[in-house]
Amino acid sequence: MSAGRIREHALAALTVAAAFVPLVFAKGLGYPFVTAKDIAVRVLAALLLPLLAWAWTARPTRPGVVGTAVLAALSAAALAVVFSTHPATSFWGNGERLNGFVTLAAFAVLGAAIHRLAARGGTPARVYAWSWFGVWGVVAAWAALERFVPGFWSAFNGGGSRSVSTIGNAIFLAEALLIATAGAATAALRLPARWRLAGVSVALGLGGFAILATETRGAFLGAAAGFAVAGIAAALWSGRRSWRIAGVVLAVCCVLTVPALYLVRDVPAVRQAPFLGRIASLFSANDPSIIQRLQLWRVAGEALRERPVFGWGLEQFDMALDRLYPTDFTRFGVSNSFSDRAHNAYLDVAAVAGLVGLCAYLALFAAVAWAVERARRSGVLSGGAAAAALGGIAAFGVSHLTSFDTHATLLAAAGTVPLLTAMKNAPERSAAPFPAAARIALTVGAAGLGAWTLLAGVIPLARGSALVHRAVTATTVADFAPVTAGIVSFENPYRALQEQRIANEIFKRVGASAQLADEDRLALAQAETLLRDAVRRRPASFSSRFTLANVLLLAAVHGGSYEAAAAAFEEARLLAPRRQMVDYQLGNLYLTRNMPEEALAVFRRALALDPSVPESHWHLGRGLAATGDEATAAREFATARRTGFTEIRPPEEISVALHALLSVGDYETVFALNYQLGENGDADAYAQAVAAAVAMGSRERALDAARRGIALDPTLRAEAVEFLRQNGYPEEDIRSL
Repeated sequence: MSAGRIREHALAALTVAAAFVPLVFAKGLGYPFVTAKDIAVRVLAALLLPLLAWAWTARPTRPGVVGTAVLAALSAAALAVVFSTHPATSFWGNGERLNGFVTLAAFAVLGAAIHRLAARGGTPARVYAWSWFGVWGVVAAWAALERFVPGFWSAFNGGGSRSVSTIGNAIFLAEALLIATAGAATAALRLPARWRLAGVSVALGLGGFAILATETRGAFLGAAAGFAVAGIAAALWSGRRSWRIAGVVLAVCCVLTVPALYLVRDVPAVRQAPFLGRIASLFSANDPSIIQRLQLWRVAGEALRERPVFGWGLEQFDMALDRLYPTDFTRFGVSNSFSDRAHNAYLDVAAVAGLVGLCAYLALFAAVAWAVERARRSGVLSGGAAAAALGGIAAFGVSHLTSFDTHATLLAAAGTVPLLTAMKNAPERSAAPFPAAARIALTVGAAGLGAWTLLAGVIPLARGSALVHRAVTATTVADFAPVTAGIVSFENPYRALQEQRIANEIFKRVGASAQLADEDRLALAQAETLLRDAVRRRPASFSSRFTLANVLLLAAVHGGSYEAAAAAFEEARLLAPRRQMVDYQLGNLYLTRNMPEEALAVFRRALALDPSVPESHWHLGRGLAATGDEATAAREFATARRTGFTEIRPPEEISVALHALLSVGDYETVFALNYQLGENGDADAYAQAVAAAVAMGSRERALDAARRGIALDPTLRAEAVEFLRQNGYPEEDIRSL
């Protein structure tokens, strides 16, 4: 066999291997958005790159409209990496930007290899296509089994009711299936007639059910849009009257689904329905997750206005959020105050890559749609196949209005779009083969780039992620010592993030201990060392500084320096001046040091950022109580509860609040606090709620709290009976307990 044939077989084998990447699981690596799927894609891309360079220089072809759009998107990403670097952060010190670009480039290389394989046709192309669609069929089948078989694949779905399958997140699974299912339907429509109906039915049935089983709101919206577009396209392109009528009916039904859900969004029966209630909540202005997404969209818009050309840099939305943090972010009951995505792919791209990146991203969608239309006009695709493909593209695009791209969606697009765009005659030659010397030089350069990707972008990532995984799964504090020693033993562009993640695991483990043993103190010192190195590498990162400040505060409680912790909190606040959480922690520090006036000052500063945030009123109440102003403190505690602050706080904080509230006779808030504690399993809190209800003269609430407390702890019955009798409750009420 000639060397050329060997290269072609190797190229085909590696490309076919890409079809099985969705089955590479490694959810336990513990590094955000970096899994074995990512590593597998990078390894495949590094191996494919020199083979593709050699093959292309032998038969150079024009990239075509879609290829040009991909190159434009990569160029925009590169510009965002280079020109958005924050002045306080060195390019190499912040590996997130580089990591994001390498990931996009790896998927582009995979797409180029798949396109070449599909354009050449033959057995390798058919093997790839059906392997690809078969793998996604398996993923969809797993989603169905998760929904119907309790506990199936529970290691991945966490025991929840929504199907998340191998991707590990319902959003990503559903979006990936949208375009993969459309691709499967398109391929099925090119089969012999006797297989078409079966192929389309299986693809749409499994994929559609899996999308519904995830209960992902954006995916449902995308599916409705996709079917509407497919219906309209089928009506326009079909030569049969029955298909035209069916297409119009399908489009009208899908379009009407959206306003129908909007109209019934607040109907109690709809809100309580397991599936329909979640989908309808997409249109609810009162849903906390929807409110927070709207806030994230607002941040993305501000980020674009601040850096409109090249954005903040790939993987840098969290940095923009820190600087532009909406002060009412946690006002509506969603406690997560960190996010690295805007939950809108277009705003995500605009924020991190600017208008240049957004235009390139939109051009890519337009180029794929144009390629499908060209294939239909040339007769390569039937009208039905083209309608299905356009429906998939529309579904993918619309679903991105409420979510974002990640490895799963990029993987689905990289595997399906090349099949759609390669459906034409043999690729057009644009030039004669490159001279031998040029071919060798380009191939060697591609091989060197692939080797660099493995050495700098895969091996350090894998080593660091493995150490993070060991930290996450550590069973004793002593297990952290080899992890911290390992992470500082080699350089890699991801080290700052990995150090922060390991230090955070140490902080969580040691912080749970009332008394620190020698090994706890050693681990805490190791966490401080890691975080100081992370801050040195990423001085503009708020999260690293804030975690360092918390570690220093914990160390101060056990004999360290409060001054160092306070200085670290102030430094973190400079990077995120709108984040109230910094002042909350700084106030805690001053209260621990018995400095109530200083604590009160920072709590007032937090409240001044946004008086509508309930938690700020709670902490101000703590500061006021510490200064002895219990009447004003009680008012702030009551305001916090009245405006929606229902977080369960530490017992010492609850005690301070109850003391202040009782001092002014606010039994309504006392009852609410204790009743909530009782609902969380505290029987004694129900007893206190009974006393508050009796003081208010609320017979029904007193009896309800008494019954609930006795149900939790039957030994409380005698005490409750005696207390109620003393307060004049009739025997009939007492016997009802």
